[in-house]
Amino acid sequence: MDHLLNFSDLAALKDYARAYGQHGDDYIVCSTSHLLDNYASTEPVRLAGLGLGLCLLREGEIKCEIDLKTYHVKAPAMLSVVSKSVFRNFGHGHGIFDCLFVSPRFIHDLNIDLSAINLHDMIDNPPRTVTDDLTQAEIEVFESYFRLLYRNAVDDNEVAFSKNIGRSVMQALFYQILQYNNSRSTKPSAAKDDGTQARQIAYVHEFMRLLQLHHKIQRSIQFYAERMYISPKYLSHIIKEATGKSASEWIAEFVVMEAKNMLRYSHKNIQQVAYELNFTTQSSFGKYFKHVTGMSPTEFQKT
Repeated sequence: MDHLLNFSDLAALKDYARAYGQHGDDYIVCSTSHLLDNYASTEPVRLAGLGLGLCLLREGEIKCEIDLKTYHVKAPAMLSVVSKSVFRNFGHGHGIFDCLFVSPRFIHDLNIDLSAINLHDMIDNPPRTVTDDLTQAEIEVFESYFRLLYRNAVDDNEVAFSKNIGRSVMQALFYQILQYNNSRSTKPSAAKDDGTQARQIAYVHEFMRLLQLHHKIQRSIQFYAERMYISPKYLSHIIKEATGKSASEWIAEFVVMEAKNMLRYSHKNIQQVAYELNFTTQSSFGKYFKHVTGMSPTEFQKT
């Protein structure tokens, strides 16, 4: 059985990290050479309560297994893990890490402009678990983000704009990762695509295009499947296989991101937001929002 690792468990890093900063329940940023010692067990560890983990390996080399794939990583490199990832044998080797661990709630709280993201490129070239071809300039950029987040964490968390600063820096880091990923992107080789695979990729692209157009008023998989002339079951299958997320998860992500933008940055009240997103009542919108984010629209506005 997997050992579950939650965000709160990572506070143990404070005991031996060279530098450690924690911004409440939002994120932890630290520099350590003991990450390997703490999670060196051969038993699998599942990231059950962690939204995102980024580990910049600045010195040394390690061998580890993430989601059943073995990696031999030499510095400089970046390791990226997300919620539900499983890793083990992390203790082979030695390294010095700069680490950033973000809670699921803080991830949900970020204002990411999905319309600005090239979803086709993300599908064809998903973010890599290990980026081992970082340039010195890229390393310095990542280190600067980590330093900003660290400074914000070790300063008084109750300062008026502390959470806003953390959100803004985290959002910028997210776009930076996408930019670097896109700069390394390569189109899938046509020689590797048989007819079936090519059709599936086309379906995924079409689903994302339709979702960007209609997510404000349509939350039914049936709606998108009908416009693509395939069954909802087949659509769900190919989306999950290609992206790691189900069609319903993608729909919910678009709807909630739109809702967050309006709740925080528009002058609309909750009832008006519910109406704009085609919910029959404010109550049904509130239940949907809380199911996806873990908090009510009112609670979100207060954060």
